[in-house]
Amino acid sequence: MTIDLDTAQLRAAGREARAVADRVDAARQASGAALPGNAFGLMCSPLLLPAYTVVQSVADALLAAAGSALERGAADLDLVAADFDAVDARQASGFDQVAGRS
Repeated sequence: MTIDLDTAQLRAAGREARAVADRVDAARQASGAALPGNAFGLMCSPLLLPAYTVVQSVADALLAAAGSALERGAADLDLVAADFDAVDARQASGFDQVAGRS
């Protein structure tokens, strides 16, 4: 059985995940500035602002969690790539020793 794994692709996927995490963080930051405090007017603010604040804080928490998960996933991809490279180097070194090339 052969495992054909390109660690460069794993690292590229990690970079892409970090780029998405950056965009999610930008969206989270932008959501805080989405509506000014007086957007609902004097009469509607007591009715709508509390609900909006709850929804905005939940959305902020969800976006923060998504960004953190993407960052962890990117770090994990980098670790897997490094582990595969290390195992591959050890195995290649062992084969070189058996073949008398070291």
